Amino acid sequence: MHIPAFTPSRPGTVGMELEIQLLCQQNLDLKPCAPALLADLHADGHQQFKQEVTCSMLEINSQVHATGATLYDDMHSAGLILQHYCYQLGALPCGGGTHPFQDWRQRRISDHPRYHHFASEYGYLARQ
Repeated sequence: MHIPAFTPSRPGTVGMELEIQLLCQQNLDLKPCAPALLADLHADGHQQFKQEVTCSMLEINSQVHATGATLYDDMHSAGLILQHYCYQLGALPCGGGTHPFQDWRQRRISDHPRYHHFASEYGYLARQ
């Protein structure tokens, strides 16, 4: 499996990535809508959103910042964008962690070779 080269940033800078669960507005179970959500976001130029291991998760990536204040503004803005797009698909963004009642056997792995490899190596752990 190909691993891309690490791209260093300037010293003294800060960035963030945040993993988000996608929940159904009606029952709060995980909702596998990341592929559709990402397609909509990317079509509108919001490239800071990336797929994650399962179809009910995504990742927000900040730009590189010189201060925590500008990092906060970047991530806050991304969160508002995500809320808007989630609402249109009947989803709610939720912070990472363990979902209290999800069934790992129902989790679909994202359509990306990296994640399929991860799932084959780690089995049910990739879906949790």
